[in-house]
Amino acid sequence: MPENVGFVVALMLSAVLAAAALPSENIVYPRIIQSRDQNGEKTLYIRPGLVLSLEKSRVFSDNFVFSEDDGVNRHDRFLDGKDLEKNFYQDRNHTSVVFVDEEKGTVQVRGILDNKFSIEPIASNGRSEDDLVAHSLLDLDDIDNPHGDDSAQDLSLHAKDVGPSTPEVTERKLKNVPEKFIVEVRIFSDPSHGPNKTMDDFIQFFGIVMSKVNQYYSRLTRPKVQFIVLSITKLTNYTFTYLLPDPVRNITRVSLCGTLGSFYKYLNATYTRDERDAIVFVTSLSGGNVGGCSGYCTVCGDNPITTNTMGFGRIGRWEPGTIAHELAHSLGMSHEGECPVFYTPGKEGLRCKKQEFGSVMGSGKPPHYFSRCLQDQARGCLMRKTKRCFDLTGGKPLF
Repeated sequence: MPENVGFVVALMLSAVLAAAALPSENIVYPRIIQSRDQNGEKTLYIRPGLVLSLEKSRVFSDNFVFSEDDGVNRHDRFLDGKDLEKNFYQDRNHTSVVFVDEEKGTVQVRGILDNKFSIEPIASNGRSEDDLVAHSLLDLDDIDNPHGDDSAQDLSLHAKDVGPSTPEVTERKLKNVPEKFIVEVRIFSDPSHGPNKTMDDFIQFFGIVMSKVNQYYSRLTRPKVQFIVLSITKLTNYTFTYLLPDPVRNITRVSLCGTLGSFYKYLNATYTRDERDAIVFVTSLSGGNVGGCSGYCTVCGDNPITTNTMGFGRIGRWEPGTIAHELAHSLGMSHEGECPVFYTPGKEGLRCKKQEFGSVMGSGKPPHYFSRCLQDQARGCLMRKTKRCFDLTGGKPLF
């Protein structure tokens, strides 16, 4: 690069960083230092002390569908899930999830690093003299809840019939819970995320988010739980979103729990129960002081919908955290420290102490995501499900 051109590029990049109030230590130039194409492994250098050993991440069904739906007409596009996943990676320590785009010798990275940072390319596309793309690192604590701390609550609706059967029946049902449970998920995004978002935007955003959700659940055992995304639907109107006017703030809010009912009508008319283990409905509208809503142990049930509010920008802890939280309720989990709604035989009073709490449903710290008490609650929920719940209908096993 000619010296004068390099000087101009440096000035332009410095101006961008100053405008964004980014200190120089938060600017990095990622590069691949080792790649093994046969098994998809890569070594990604971010900066000294932050080097990731990456492996392929599985998150989409082999038979993936992207749809646009206006409430009357739906347009489907069928895609190869394995092809969509070619740029999604996770590190072997299960603390990072990234989308790595290698094009014309450059590397662009988006995602979450080491449970501490968010990374994405700088919009100006500034480059070093080695033609490396400038990226910004932000602490996850600085980009958490886009709706403020007042929406940190969620609402979970108790099932009507949660009483245990006889000990003999429950023991037999517990033995029927498989070692591995692949939960088939359909994601729906309402129009609040913007009309200009493309199919690639949705696939990249939710691919990163759900890869992180899977990292949380990778710590569960008996059964090991993993989510695969069967489809993403871009809703083009608010027909099935329960909207509430907020004249004081002059905005329109969403009733997340109300949407459980209104969206169920659409769901019931569109898919059979065998075609949806869990539904993730996402909006960027404010839910007031509520960030999500779901029922208890609704996976594979009549209304397996979880509703979540989040932005569609830079991914922090909030986006995967709120989806993982509501899906935990759908698997029968209460908040850490609360009395269990579901449990295995002899564990009806099992409550963990604060030092055992996980981070998804309580005040624990990553990478401790779920306490042993919540794992028992998930087993207590799943032992009430039929074999059909555990059968795959839209994708092949990932394990």
